[in-house]
Amino acid sequence: MVRPGLRRSEIDWENVDIHISREEMEREQEHEAAIQQAKQYLIKNFPKFCTINNGYYETETFNHDAGMYEVMHVDHIVIGDQAIYVIKTVKFPEHVELYGSSDAKNWYYAENTDKQETHKHKVDNADKRNQRYCEYIQMLAGEAIRRDVPAIAIVNIIGLTDEQIHLDIESGHEVVTMDKLADRIRYYESTIDSDRVAYEHSDDLIRKFKEEEVYDNIIPQIRDVELKYRIYLKLSDKFGE
Repeated sequence: MVRPGLRRSEIDWENVDIHISREEMEREQEHEAAIQQAKQYLIKNFPKFCTINNGYYETETFNHDAGMYEVMHVDHIVIGDQAIYVIKTVKFPEHVELYGSSDAKNWYYAENTDKQETHKHKVDNADKRNQRYCEYIQMLAGEAIRRDVPAIAIVNIIGLTDEQIHLDIESGHEVVTMDKLADRIRYYESTIDSDRVAYEHSDDLIRKFKEEEVYDNIIPQIRDVELKYRIYLKLSDKFGE
């Protein structure tokens, strides 16, 4: 197994003993497919913006339960003209209702049915997690260009309509269905006046985000093993909020 306290670059991933179910792997594969769907949507709507997808960033936060430094999986970073957009994509089954709030530990969804008793499925609070991711990416951007860069956190929901979403979202937080994602980005691009700081420093920002990305230098076989281990930790609730 993995000795506690190691950075991921120090771990012998080829010798990590992994046990993961088919259901858990399918869940992760569905998430990866949703990320690819959102990636194509963003490219189509913002062909001149740079989009970084599937970024992994190792933070300075040590997770004692997991015995490792926490890694953030950032689905999308869009570098616009006026701001950076940190987007988390989540996909839900059709015919469900989603419930929760910005400050809740978890959200949950239930089948849309006339039955009084429905089984509730607990899921991660995507807004809370993505707000934290956005703060970290904004910090990296500030380190890169030595000035503040506006950063907007957006949760992108696939599979549900507005009528199926029952979330008490804090003012200033963004949770939208994917058909409205481009409009929200355009709204901020038209209302934020930062002298096009993101555009003017886009090369420096891209370089910084790529330099800080954890797994660029890990060969595919080891990355696959680490992915399985990350899923194991996530699904066994060993990752803290």
